[in-house]
Amino acid sequence: MYLTKHEVKHFGKAAIVASVPVMRTILQLCSENQLKEDDVLTLGITLEGKFLEFPTYRTLENFLANGVQPLTESDKELMAKIDAMSISERWNFWTAELSKCIKCYACRSSCPMCYCNRCMVDYNQPQWVSVPSTEIGNIEWHLMRAMHLAGRCVNCGECGRACPVDLPIHLLTFKASEEAKINFSAVAGLSMAMPSTLSTYKPNDKENFIK
Repeated sequence: MYLTKHEVKHFGKAAIVASVPVMRTILQLCSENQLKEDDVLTLGITLEGKFLEFPTYRTLENFLANGVQPLTESDKELMAKIDAMSISERWNFWTAELSKCIKCYACRSSCPMCYCNRCMVDYNQPQWVSVPSTEIGNIEWHLMRAMHLAGRCVNCGECGRACPVDLPIHLLTFKASEEAKINFSAVAGLSMAMPSTLSTYKPNDKENFIK
């Protein structure tokens, strides 16, 4: 999350020990013009614990083409449970969960794809999202965050791990990215030239989900 900061770039080329989600983050940041290939030397750690050096982003792309890190078994079970709910049940589930949010923004601070110099929730003229923790304000914040990460989430799970009240908010961004994959064949962090999912339009895009 620090790679995009000006004070870090000031030191020149950095070396980073990267897990699979971090490797995906590097490629996604490159595709969003936040990193250049000469900015970072990637020392990868595979799921089996092996160390690999990636001299170029192209070699990183080739490695990640073999697959991405899946959800944990517990997350798969919870995701399946949520998917099996009716729309009203799902709304009640997330309303109850998000009501616990204390608006600490640890999810934002831990997310490698939240790199705006100033987040829109920090603006007060106009005030887009309420500052205190309220039912509607919490829903607004988390829905907005999920939409901003749709097609960009690299499934690192850091937002869920950082949450002090253990909200499964990483599943919101995961689900949004799954929908982007299903409807637009977009998977974040696999290419350094991936176009932005929400600003790229094709004549053959599916429209059956528009109601």
